[in-house]
Amino acid sequence: MLLSGTDRAEKDAAIRERLLSAAEFAAAGSVFLFYGSNGEPDTTEIMQKALDMGKKVALPVVINRTEIIFREIIDTKDSHINRYGIREPRDGHEVQPDMDTLIVAPGFAFGENMVRIGYGRGYYDRYLYGKKFMAVMGIAYDFQVVPFIEPDEWDGRLDAVVTDVKVYR
Repeated sequence: MLLSGTDRAEKDAAIRERLLSAAEFAAAGSVFLFYGSNGEPDTTEIMQKALDMGKKVALPVVINRTEIIFREIIDTKDSHINRYGIREPRDGHEVQPDMDTLIVAPGFAFGENMVRIGYGRGYYDRYLYGKKFMAVMGIAYDFQVVPFIEPDEWDGRLDAVVTDVKVYR
């Protein structure tokens, strides 16, 4: 579904308000986010709000075709487009999640059963495997949520999916 600029801005604002109001966001000392692209919700204002609140903010950096790391940022504008066409932080040191970390994951589709379909490379599934963190929440437009997605054995479960209409748990 294509969204007009006005529709997208309204939906992004609703997603932002729901995420910022979530107990997981309030409790997190660090938030691992992503730069929204390819029709994903815009996360820039979420990043800025988290920074303003004194939270550590980290964004993914693609290392190769199978691996990402997260780098801490202090400025939402210090980014570049990598060789895969994905916006990522230009600078910052690598950080690891801990039990104080909320991870906000992108996706192509989300199931009400807390399974996500990414973009086919498995970056997040591999990154999250075996790591400790407080919670993983997906953010999406409500039309991206379906009742059920059959999980693969490597799929990690989400704790919630935040959309412009509601929070699925």
